[in-house]
Amino acid sequence: MALTSTPLDSRFSDVAVSQTAATGTADADVFGGAKTIYSVHINNASSNVVYVKFYDDNTGNDSTAPVLIFEVPNGATMDVTMPDGIAFATGVSWRCVQEAGTSGGTSPAGGNVLVEAVGS
Repeated sequence: MALTSTPLDSRFSDVAVSQTAATGTADADVFGGAKTIYSVHINNASSNVVYVKFYDDNTGNDSTAPVLIFEVPNGATMDVTMPDGIAFATGVSWRCVQEAGTSGGTSPAGGNVLVEAVGS
């Protein structure tokens, strides 16, 4: 599992964050504070349908209701662009699980799930 954060251009405040192997363990506060998310890219190379859940907090605790939930079939790629952005006031955390709904902690099996987000 490798989480990386890359500023896109020194003239702008945009930052891309990438996790090459998202799991049921939260990637907490991936931007280091409040951000507005403008795009999400998910590549599900696992053998399960997965649910990538984004939380407006700095822990990714599954007792908090997610702000966004993306269902991605196995072997599929999803790109979502939000022109007006989705604001996260506290922080941006995410987890990738096999369970639909607001809870769940079972990590994907049979391959990695790539999660990337661009925020400003």
